[in-house]
Amino acid sequence: MTRSSPRPPLVFLHGLESGPHGRKYQALATAFGEVQAPDTEGVFDPVERLERIVAATRSLERGLVVGSSFGGLMAVLLAHHHPERVGALVLCAPAVYPPRVDAVYRLPPTVILHGVHDDIVSIAVSEELADRTGATLLRLDDDHGLAASLQVLVDAVDELRA
Repeated sequence: MTRSSPRPPLVFLHGLESGPHGRKYQALATAFGEVQAPDTEGVFDPVERLERIVAATRSLERGLVVGSSFGGLMAVLLAHHHPERVGALVLCAPAVYPPRVDAVYRLPPTVILHGVHDDIVSIAVSEELADRTGATLLRLDDDHGLAASLQVLVDAVDELRA
């Protein structure tokens, strides 16, 4: 089967205390090749972090954005403020605590991966976001890092990029 159009670009947004080239990035790069991963290490202010991501994705059009933990929050905010840049989202244990995402009711096609043993970000925040936006929530037998669920991440990205 031949594809009629190229696959959308892939962007990975890392968590608050991690870097742009950790396990999730490596799994995505191994499976898909080129992955843009803006480095926002050490940037704890969400406004400043989003500004850096917006600058780094200036040329992005309808990309698939994967956000992990605090990067999940940034991915939701990027999709909300710049919908032309984001065609789909995969959120990994996203730190989407109110009030930062209370105004978000519509997202592009979105899959949320959240470990039921996550002791850093409550799965309840993902449940609430999924209920409000219609996103698909996958409850996984994993913890916050989702290290045992990397293939689920790759499969979710592959399905949304098809």
